[in-house]
Amino acid sequence: RVDAPLSLSQVGGGSRYRAYVDKQGKRSVTSYETVWRHGGNGSAGRGDGGIALVRAFPETGRTHQIRCHFAHAGFPLVGDTKYGGLSMAWCPRLPLHCLQIQAVDVQGGVLEAFAPLPDDL
Repeated sequence: RVDAPLSLSQVGGGSRYRAYVDKQGKRSVTSYETVWRHGGNGSAGRGDGGIALVRAFPETGRTHQIRCHFAHAGFPLVGDTKYGGLSMAWCPRLPLHCLQIQAVDVQGGVLEAFAPLPDDL
């Protein structure tokens, strides 16, 4: 679980914003579960040679929340050079996918959507 308040700064480039951990920022919480891990020594931080597949559960909905929280915890996403991740030829895009989402409509009914993993992930 990463519980770190986030703020946004405006930057140039491909995206107008970059999130960063800030004591004065908005409350931001991401829970996660490691599904699979390969290589590395299991220690926090880049450079240990490991890679993992995780399920992330953003409890709040901040811009770039998952990307920023994982980088803050020492595990930037593969290919996410904006937040310190390393480019990898085998991963030409950010490996993010929303598998399932739930919400409550104005009458209190549950709305749910599911999107299977695309072939490139």
